[in-house]
Parts: sequence; C-alpha cells; structure tokens
Amino acid sequence: MEKVLVIVEDTNLYFFPGFESDTVDFCQLFARKTHKPFNGVKKLLPSIARLNYGDWKNRLGDIDRIVLLDTPVLQDKTLVSYIRGRCQLLPIDIYSWNMNLLPAEVSFLKTQAEKYSCGLFSYDESFCERNGFKFNTIMFDERCKCPRVQHKSDVVFLGYSKDRSGTVANAADLLSSAGLKLDFTVVGSAPHGVKNANITYVEGYIPYREYLKRVFGSKAIVDVAQQGQLGYSMRVMESIFYDKKLITTNAHVADAPFFEYGNVLVLDAGTTSSEVQEFMARPHIPYGDEIRRYYSVEAWTGRFSKSADGDINA
Repeated sequence: MEKVLVIVEDTNLYFFPGFESDTVDFCQLFARKTHKPFNGVKKLLPSIARLNYGDWKNRLGDIDRIVLLDTPVLQDKTLVSYIRGRCQLLPIDIYSWNMNLLPAEVSFLKTQAEKYSCGLFSYDESFCERNGFKFNTIMFDERCKCPRVQHKSDVVFLGYSKDRSGTVANAADLLSSAGLKLDFTVVGSAPHGVKNANITYVEGYIPYREYLKRVFGSKAIVDVAQQGQLGYSMRVMESIFYDKKLITTNAHVADAPFFEYGNVLVLDAGTTSSEVQEFMARPHIPYGDEIRRYYSVEAWTGRFSKSADGDINA
C-alpha cells in the first residue's frame, strides 16, 4: 500500500494528535510555532522558512505520495517548489477544506498546482465546480475517542459565526422552542453586540478534546453550514463516527447514503418545533462499519491515487 504523508498547519487540532496508521502520517509544517519576527523575515526571504521545517523534510524519500492541506501551502509560498525540487516524481496533492479562501488564495493554489504538476482537491463540490478543483470527501479517524460522560445536553454546537450568525441564532431559537437543552457556543463576539440568550459567546479557542466531551455528553450534534456549502463538515463526520444524531442546515446531506439511516434532520425555514421533538424522540440507528470505512483517513488518501487513475469513486 502507498505510504502517504499529510502536511497540516498544527498536529494538535482535531483527531491529529492521537492518529496512528501504518500507511498515513500527519506532520506539522513547522517544527516549532512561528512568531511575528520569524514571519516577518520569512516574507522577505521565503527560503528562511525551511530552517524551521518539521522532520517530514527528512522523510520525503521514503513515501509514495504527499498531501498538502491548503493552509501550509498559503503559509509558506515556497513549500511546493521545495518538495518538487527534491522529489521530481513524487505525487503531490493540494487539498482545501476551507471555503473562506480569498480569490487571490484560490488563484495561488491553482497556480502552484499547475506549475508543479499537483492534484488540486476540495471537500466541497460547489467550490470545486466554481474553481476547477477535483472533489474528495472530508475524512475522520474512528480511533479518536473520549471518555464517556453523562448526558448534559440534548444538542451541542460549537463554531465560529463566520457568515452564519443569523442562521446559528435561528437554529438555537428553534431547538430551544422545542424544549431541548442546548449547549450552543459561538467563538467570537455576538453580532452587533446583541447576545442571543440561547448561545454562549467565547473569545478563545476551545481545544478539540474539550469539545468532544460536550459531544459525548449530548444526544445530537448541530451542524450549521456556511453560505453555499455542500461539503460535509467535521460535525457530520463526528455524528457518523460517534453514532450521534445530526441536525444540519446543509440540505445536501439528504443526498448522502447515510441519510437513509434516519439519524439526520435537515433544518430549513419550514422546520417546526414539533418536527424537532419527533426527530429527537426516535431511536438512533447505529451506522454500519462500511460508512465509517468510506470516510476513514486511509480511504481518503486512497482516493487521491485513484483520481490519478481516473477512478476516484471506486
């Protein structure tokens, strides 16, 4: 099987810290966190960034493929040229799981992919169609676990408000009106300084492990999609891998095979509190292992090579 190296911004995020696999490794771009003086010098002399590269730079000769998430590529504008210069035949794929990229950032990723013969992917099909990327799903690792905790809430939401503050507030109000106990946290200030009584606003980053405790302490996960989003978020993955009900504003989820299990409620302008109550009262049906295998990290990396063969859906 292929040995794949995935370069990310921070290996302390999401399921990365405890990830172990015989075929896939997640590595941090820089060995140590960079600070303003280093970042300033790096802008003037981009090659200076290489002094702080992680140990991945010594492993390029032992791998079959490298996947670069979009943030590292945008952080270090010479990253792709460095790898290609050392490994002319190594398959390189750039993967974007960020929908909030500026037009200039999208253009840079496309230029890098074309110049250095890289695959270019996104987890969101509408983003792919607009920008000429190929599609590959988001991924998750079932080995990322958390100690079981007692149920403290019916539904949990955690996220930045981004362009969806109104949608988040509307979802919170609807679920509250259905009599559910909410654990709704928005990272950032309340829009226009007006706080919603059903939402807690925090300024600092909440560690993923802390968030997982809230997930395990709830019955359902709330997923509020960004405007125009079709791709499945980490919230969707968590609901599948942790066998939680999902309440989402992403109507595209209704097209997914796992929707047939009946564990997903799609919120729209017509959803009523009684529909929410009926959904929450239904028993959860455990997902099959086949669904989880499809979204596993190993299957995700495998689809990059299948894309090179013209058969990403195999």
